[in-house]
Amino acid sequence: MRYTVGTNKASLITLKIRAALLPHCDYHRVHKMAKSIDLMTLAEGTKVSTTTGATVEVVDNPKDGVWVIGKYLTCPLDRSLVGSEDVFFPQDLVEILS
Repeated sequence: MRYTVGTNKASLITLKIRAALLPHCDYHRVHKMAKSIDLMTLAEGTKVSTTTGATVEVVDNPKDGVWVIGKYLTCPLDRSLVGSEDVFFPQDLVEILS
């Protein structure tokens, strides 16, 4: 199955299909993902939301635009992740919260 992101009608249909396949994501969160976050501009301490509904604080950013290290502040799918750190890629992040 092909996943595309864009603004044309076919891409929006594809996003709806993707949202159906990812039950932990709602359509609106997946749709927001189309507006990619520039990881090179994320400062340490910035809070962002993820496609899984978690809230993450950026703790390290190598400024390469490929990934950042973030600490889970909330994680509705797995509360045991709260306080742990993980690597996040642009496709994992939905929006900047602060």
